[in-house]
Amino acid sequence: MQLKAVPRPEMDLTLDRHGLTVPKLNNLGGNSVLSQLTSSKIGIEFSVAARWAISRNWYFQGSLHWTF
Repeated sequence: MQLKAVPRPEMDLTLDRHGLTVPKLNNLGGNSVLSQLTSSKIGIEFSVAARWAISRNWYFQGSLHWTF
């Protein structure tokens, strides 16, 4: 899911939400902590990004991510 806002023509803000899943619960040969999962849903990630064209030669981009 994505929510995007454009408060000014040279600026935009984006909020994303991602549901993290795995295709199968058996991950033999991988990380031992993740070798046997009890659910295919392994987390949620939220990210916020801001982009601002300050001038013709300067551009600012910042982002924050939360995963749990």
